[in-house]
Amino acid sequence: MSIVEAYSKEIDELLRHARELAGDLTPMQLDWRPAPGRWSVGQNLDHIVRTGRPYLEAIRPHIAAARARVAAERAPLRPGWPGNFLVRSMEPPPRLRVRTFRRLQPATTHDREELLAAFERFHREVAEAARDTGADAWHAVRIRSPFFPLLGLTLGQAFAVLGAHGRRHLWQAGEVARAPGFPGAVAPAG
Repeated sequence: MSIVEAYSKEIDELLRHARELAGDLTPMQLDWRPAPGRWSVGQNLDHIVRTGRPYLEAIRPHIAAARARVAAERAPLRPGWPGNFLVRSMEPPPRLRVRTFRRLQPATTHDREELLAAFERFHREVAEAARDTGADAWHAVRIRSPFFPLLGLTLGQAFAVLGAHGRRHLWQAGEVARAPGFPGAVAPAG
């Protein structure tokens, strides 16, 4: 299985997990926050798309250059340790908490169907960009992180950041749904 096929399966898993988490939630459950300063299930899903969109826009212009570099038979770049650190730091459960830029803050209320449709549409676009890049070109060029311009990432690392960030916030959304006081939750017998 190529790296692109594996990534497509990752995207499918993110979509399945998001539908599993939010698919049957009421509006109150979707937007319930376990504490001030903590995000709801809906906010976590919304944030994944808001944060991922700038990465996707940074990736797209470099796809053709990556494919051209591979066609010219130039060796792939070595993914750098800062990008690898960023990917690892995004994996759940969060070990490193980072304050979210104001422009990436999620809305406080959501329409479940619109949110899930936007989530799916975004991830389908990411999967398409990964396929367009091609497995051989994942490490052919570097892009700048849209949030930390001094950080250079290969396209493969940028795709990995998107996957890890999605898993991180889906994990957080799952924690919200299991939190004490979640609306409609059955209290444990005791």
